[in-house]
Amino acid sequence: MLEELFCAHRAELTAYCRGLCRSDVAAQDMVQEVFLRAWQNIGTLQDLGPSQRRAWLYRTARNLFVDAMRRTAREAAALPELEPEPETPDPDFAEAEARRLLKLLTPAEQELFRKRYLEGYTAAELGKMYGLPPATVRTRLAKARRYLSQLLMEE
Repeated sequence: MLEELFCAHRAELTAYCRGLCRSDVAAQDMVQEVFLRAWQNIGTLQDLGPSQRRAWLYRTARNLFVDAMRRTAREAAALPELEPEPETPDPDFAEAEARRLLKLLTPAEQELFRKRYLEGYTAAELGKMYGLPPATVRTRLAKARRYLSQLLMEE
């Protein structure tokens, strides 16, 4: 009887499931699950007439789809709860760390670094202040950044 049901309704049921899922693979999986449930409930299906068996298959497919949508919605709702809260950096620690790192530079590099990254001067403005070409200012800043980066990598 299960083979008859399968042969008679597989193609039509697959098209129905494809319409629900919008995916060929998901539709095929759903049809497979429908016929697995039919096999598990073969005694119930034997007591039904042909049109009732067909209705049972479609109702089972629809219920599987609804269950999958509910499960997806529950999982999506639970995701924010599962994500760890981002750590908020301690501003006092960050400031102390920045001061510690700046002390590792020469006084001239410290001043240049502070004015560029803390006070927001551009390389062109700093060049005018110190009588240097902007490219030289950028080179000195890059050298200081590389030095600090190497120190941080070693720690």
